[in-house]
Amino acid sequence: MDNIETINVWDNIRSLKLPVYIYGMGDGADKVLEIMAIKGIEPAGVFASDEFVRGQMFHGFKVMKLSEVEAEVGEFVVVLAFGTNRPEVIAHIKKIAKKHPLFAPDMAVTGFDPNRLFSYREELNRVYSLFEDDYSKALFTDIVNFKISGKIDYLSRTTDFVEILPDLSEKEVFADCGAYTGDTIGIFCEKVNNKYKHIYGFEPSAKTFAKLQKNTANLENITLYNAAVWSENTEIVSGNFDSRNNSLINVKNGKNLVKAVRLDDIAPDATIVKLDVEGAEAEALSGMEKLLKRGVKLICAVYHKNDDLWEIPLLIKKINPDYRFKLRRIPCLPAWDIFLCAY
Repeated sequence: MDNIETINVWDNIRSLKLPVYIYGMGDGADKVLEIMAIKGIEPAGVFASDEFVRGQMFHGFKVMKLSEVEAEVGEFVVVLAFGTNRPEVIAHIKKIAKKHPLFAPDMAVTGFDPNRLFSYREELNRVYSLFEDDYSKALFTDIVNFKISGKIDYLSRTTDFVEILPDLSEKEVFADCGAYTGDTIGIFCEKVNNKYKHIYGFEPSAKTFAKLQKNTANLENITLYNAAVWSENTEIVSGNFDSRNNSLINVKNGKNLVKAVRLDDIAPDATIVKLDVEGAEAEALSGMEKLLKRGVKLICAVYHKNDDLWEIPLLIKKINPDYRFKLRRIPCLPAWDIFLCAY
């Protein structure tokens, strides 16, 4: 890998010597402010999209409109503190970035120190060499550079999920792990013109599972499980499983136990697997080694934990050296919705 950024996002922000304003409220802003305090970067204020500004306070700051900050301050740095896949919001953020220096600190489920990437140069180079197409290599380099620098210009290469799916036949058995409300099942059915052998859907959130059942009620040859996929058949402690915290955590002595299953046991006939399981991807892969050794087609999220970007490809390659890899990303800010495609 060449032309890798050498200055991390926090040093980039600090070097400009301008007032720093947080764009957004909520969990993401909480994390950003916490890290800024550790890094010794003093925020000047907080602003939000106009429709969300109603005179409220956030961490002791009166939440302002962008126009109010511009009128009051003039030159300032924007730190993006939320994620979005809405095209109109992404367009608005890019518009702001044309007027003001804007950085988006990479915020995975487990948090992230961009300096750690410098310690994994050997692993990053190994994964880079595994990609079979130049687009994947360029995208991988862009993602690494974004994670270091926080510059959203590196996030321009994107594609639709339907384009991520490989060539499929009417004999496919699709295992959708992290099926949510059935969105990717719908995309799969459209891709195969509703001609397939079987669909398995796995969703641990009881509330979301009810929506999944409703949205797929008209489909034939489908089996749904209100369960997570894991390295063993057991029970694990879940997060709250709502739209703000759809996380999966293996913690003992807790509450909210959910069923967890090994994919090798439940869907041994799968021909294509999608894994988007909120940080449990490595555990799920450990529970489908037979499928991987058989060469099942795999689409696996590699963005919930930053180390997954290099650890998951190397794990899959260790299980089955014959796999070929591509990397794709769906439009989103910051660098979420990154998928490793293994065939």
